[in-house]
Amino acid sequence: DDEDRDYFLEDTKDLVKKYGDYILVNTSFSYASNGEDGVNFIFKPTISYNSKDVEHRKYRFKRWKNQMFSVAGIVNLINEISLRYPEKKIVLRPHPSENTKYYKEIFQNISNVFVIYSGTVTPWILGCKLLIHNGCTTAIEATLANKPVINYCTSGDKDFNIYLANICGVTIDNSIDA
Repeated sequence: DDEDRDYFLEDTKDLVKKYGDYILVNTSFSYASNGEDGVNFIFKPTISYNSKDVEHRKYRFKRWKNQMFSVAGIVNLINEISLRYPEKKIVLRPHPSENTKYYKEIFQNISNVFVIYSGTVTPWILGCKLLIHNGCTTAIEATLANKPVINYCTSGDKDFNIYLANICGVTIDNSIDA
């Protein structure tokens, strides 16, 4: 709706002025890159996790493993894009539950990759030329905003499929590794 876009118009213009035609990569890897207390947060006893319950334990370890592979895949993809298209700016916007510092350390000194978690996601989506995600619900918002969307999958993602997000745009997988 144009009225909603107008609400974010100034913020969107500011982002485009600063980053130009940027590619936005949104992540959602709270198990692999947790901002709370790392793996201690993921594996501590909670209502949803009891290490003595075999099914709880299997699920938790499988989800953690999946996200570890997925985060490595998306980080490698960003690196490949930054090398192949050095003129393109790539903005990696981690999920609020993730450790932004983790990504900043990985991409330090790579001039066309920016790791930024700032403000609401809507102006970032409206300003981007392309959204790349891995099971992130921002794909739905980008699709509604008529932005091109790529769902980047890794081999284990099918077990933890975010169905609605993953049917938005086109899907590619890491079998195209460079």
